[in-house]
Amino acid sequence: MKEPVSNKKSLPSPAESNERTNNMTSNVPLPIGNVLQMQRLVGNKAISQLMGINKVSNHQGGSQQIVQRKALSKDKLNVAGEIHPESDAQRELERAFSAEKTGSPNYWQEPEFKTLDGARADPTFHRLHQYMDYLYSLNLNTLIQRHDELNGDIPEAKQNYINNWVTVTPYITENLNAFFKELKKYENGTLIVSDESEQKILNKIIKNYRQSLSGFWSNLTETFEIPELAVAEPKPKETTKGLEISDFLFVHELKLFWTYVTEVFKLFEEKSGNKNAEEISLARSMAMNHAAESKKDEKGVWKIGNDHVKDIIIKTDEQNYNLITRPDFIKEFQEWENQKTSKKK
Repeated sequence: MKEPVSNKKSLPSPAESNERTNNMTSNVPLPIGNVLQMQRLVGNKAISQLMGINKVSNHQGGSQQIVQRKALSKDKLNVAGEIHPESDAQRELERAFSAEKTGSPNYWQEPEFKTLDGARADPTFHRLHQYMDYLYSLNLNTLIQRHDELNGDIPEAKQNYINNWVTVTPYITENLNAFFKELKKYENGTLIVSDESEQKILNKIIKNYRQSLSGFWSNLTETFEIPELAVAEPKPKETTKGLEISDFLFVHELKLFWTYVTEVFKLFEEKSGNKNAEEISLARSMAMNHAAESKKDEKGVWKIGNDHVKDIIIKTDEQNYNLITRPDFIKEFQEWENQKTSKKK
């Protein structure tokens, strides 16, 4: 089992995660040198799909390359890329736009689309693994070391610890909270996990680790809480080197939490192999593609992270459903929105 290292490749923040290579699918052509380099890596067919390029005859009998934008279809399933926070801010408008363009009220956010057997098309186990991979990649040993320095008379130690803690806390909060919400849905039967070995791992996490991990968060400031999770009795306020324990954790609590994160992470790794964050994300992308192919005639729009759209374009041949990049979806959406606005004037 690999040891945690500070430079382990980790997930970007949610706002960044869908823009890993956004220039690759923009409507602005890449410099020819970049296109040639990409052709060597992924092949001509994949690069043509990625850039939205089709060859058409010109008047001189030769051929030229044009960029062809894709639009929503009424005849098949539409799978469109998004940056989640961007689409969250305009979700209801996107629903109305999609319904008008496709003639169907069906509109699914990334985790809502289901496979033919009723399981989530974006696999629950992979999603949970990705959340835990991110927590593990934060390498909290660094924070523990900063806390240990508080025992010495190092003037910078207190500020270093505070800076590190303030930086890392939102990421732990976001991913741990998401992890437990997913786990809760699995436990109450809202999410189906058909693989028995995956069920055993998730059941073990619920039984042995949920209480310990949630207890960790009960020692944070009173401004944060995880709904529907057990919260330990609050500790009396104490101070050490000017730090309130209600605001900053004792180092032994932090070490315990890191132990729990590491043990849970190992459970996922034993099942899925030693995958990094991008490999886990790619596995999700391929599962989404498989689900979309199996329900290609389903009318409506399924929105997924644009990185998953890029994975599918590069790793697969032509799709039998309508796959649309975020730039193409946004362009058509904005044109529709502008038309609606102009009619009101």
